[in-house]
Amino acid sequence: MRLEDMISGRYIEREPLRGREVKQFRDRIADRLADANNTSNHGHTRLGLAYSAILDCALLLLRAHGYRLKSVRGHHEIAIEFLGEIMGVGQVDMDYYLELAHMRHDNLYEAAPVTDTEVEEAVEAATELAEKLDRWLNGRDPLRNEL
Repeated sequence: MRLEDMISGRYIEREPLRGREVKQFRDRIADRLADANNTSNHGHTRLGLAYSAILDCALLLLRAHGYRLKSVRGHHEIAIEFLGEIMGVGQVDMDYYLELAHMRHDNLYEAAPVTDTEVEEAVEAATELAEKLDRWLNGRDPLRNEL
């Protein structure tokens, strides 16, 4: 979905970036990734944390552009699509992030099991996205004071 469609569809709204939001999101992403990498946590917990880190990356990107995601049906999908629209994340990666959202949902609401491989792949994908977002944000002058 294109940015214009996100706005006209009332999925996102303009809201200026406040205070230390970028740093706070970056800290939260780092915390979630640290916990997701902690193998003493259960696999379902680690997968949920990895997905939350991915969602936080999308939310940070929205906030860095002066938008806030509205709480409407499909808002996680809209946030993930913003990664493609603004940062150029490929469709294959976005599809995988959405697959993780479904896995997390199934685990939360249906107690569906997750495999060790699924967990490791999720943690790796979240880590790679966070690193890509850091590089992307560090190259943006308007955010220099916020970082």
